[in-house]
Amino acid sequence: MEIALSAAMKRYVSRKVKSGAFSHPEDVVRAGLARMMQDDTLEQLSIDELESIFPKFRSQIERGLSDARAGRLSDGDAFFDQLEREDRGVERRRRRTA
Repeated sequence: MEIALSAAMKRYVSRKVKSGAFSHPEDVVRAGLARMMQDDTLEQLSIDELESIFPKFRSQIERGLSDARAGRLSDGDAFFDQLEREDRGVERRRRRTA
């Protein structure tokens, strides 16, 4: 099977391989498809099934909403920038120990 990717998608795949997170471009595509399949499965679950898998999700959502109502908010861009920095650090450490 051949799949055509947009230029942006090709750059993304290349960055993932260059970062060391994946060995081959095919691995990036497989991981993306696996994630989509997982998402599809989760979308089909009932609330009760979700609660059995993620027992604290309702309380965590409520806590987040309470924090937001009280004005305790985080800057989304800053949060994801920090998350990305942490992820890069984990990847660097993983490569050093490999």
